[in-house]
Amino acid sequence: MPFEHATPTEARIAKRLVVAALARDWSVSVNDGEEIVVSKSTEKADIFEGMNSTDADVLIFHAKDGERIGWVQLIWGNDEDLISDASDNEDLDSLLEGF
Repeated sequence: MPFEHATPTEARIAKRLVVAALARDWSVSVNDGEEIVVSKSTEKADIFEGMNSTDADVLIFHAKDGERIGWVQLIWGNDEDLISDASDNEDLDSLLEGF
């Protein structure tokens, strides 16, 4: 079950982040701190399933052509401070506006 170990606030933030990235026609990879568990997916159910299995995830965002746009680090257990770090670029700054 996705987000089994997340707080309701963390699950809401994580879902909103993925949905916002997919709305930009980006794909998402999930690194669980040990390996890539989801690679360049556009299926939110698959992305959600790959998240929250360890204490931290890194979401890596890719453009339609596969080019890497940037990343966001999520630290589970931080509730509303789930988003811990991110690439510093215009695309990610725009995505993270309002989080």
